[in-house]
Amino acid sequence: MRYIFLLIIFLTTVITAQDKHTLSQSGKFSIGGDVGLTFTASDYESLGAGVILRGVGNYILIDRNQHMIGLRGYGGYGISSGSDNRFTPGEFSTDLYMLAAGGTYSYSFSENISPFIFLGLRFLHFSPKDTDGNSLPNNAANSYDKNIFNLAIEFGIKFRLSENLFGYGSINPISLTNDYIDDRASGDAKDLVVALHFGLLYSFNAPWSKESKYDADEQLPSGVEDREAKEEKLIEEESVETEVDKEVIDEEKEELTEIDETSETADEMTNIVTELSGKLNTGVVNFDYGSTELNRMEYVELDRLYNIIANSENSQWRIIGYTDNVEPREVHQSLAIQRAYFVLRYFMSKGIEREDLIL
Repeated sequence: MRYIFLLIIFLTTVITAQDKHTLSQSGKFSIGGDVGLTFTASDYESLGAGVILRGVGNYILIDRNQHMIGLRGYGGYGISSGSDNRFTPGEFSTDLYMLAAGGTYSYSFSENISPFIFLGLRFLHFSPKDTDGNSLPNNAANSYDKNIFNLAIEFGIKFRLSENLFGYGSINPISLTNDYIDDRASGDAKDLVVALHFGLLYSFNAPWSKESKYDADEQLPSGVEDREAKEEKLIEEESVETEVDKEVIDEEKEELTEIDETSETADEMTNIVTELSGKLNTGVVNFDYGSTELNRMEYVELDRLYNIIANSENSQWRIIGYTDNVEPREVHQSLAIQRAYFVLRYFMSKGIEREDLIL
């Protein structure tokens, strides 16, 4: 057990160092299942091992600042076992049927890893049998209640495998207070059954939940896509000496200029950037050269800005992207717009309302 926790700590440290930002899971419903092993310490001398299968469902109610609170439920079947030459029969195999529901809390260290804890109430039905499937004596005589309610607690860690697919591993004490899992009550301690689970979850927007605030496919302003295609054509034609008609190129440049003139003037944009930067104590994040994605270290500053915006009620915030002047004007104008949309989408994924953000 000590090595399992050391492995979890190691993986948490490594992945946390790789990525600090998360995608919002609020309003997401996840379904999946897991397989695992049970380990039973009972009045039988040998530690028994069995299998367990479960179906699992999760619903995230709140996802704020990397803290996630939700609901979780599962149902499953497992086998608890043990052996001891002192007893007759020398082996037992107990069927375990369970249903549980409760709440979960998890903390997202990054987009890829989220340790979690589940706490709820579990219904457990068990039926001790021998290896031939016959009920053991006390079970057959109904000497004890085989239907019990007990506390359900589970510790685990969830890994993102793709945008909507997660893997997880967890540890789950199934029986702590019952002494009839092996059909006999003796000794000073109760029977202990612990399960290890390994499973998959697929996440999607719940049909009853509010529409997601984050739209990964949100379109850029009208004309940007056409502009990009024309930019590529212009750059290619200007970098190679050909006999292309220069008048055609000039006409295309004039068309791009007309599109750009519909936006705010450079002086107005500069004034807004200056005013916002002063209010946010610089409030600047730097993109890699020629890129529309942030270096992972810039997410520290981006998250700081998010906290300021999230705590400023009844306010609107303007996002402005900019570049250098190395590339042709048409190129860096489009790149600046896409950078602004990258920041917009990130803030929306964290829960900022779209109407609070202005481009």
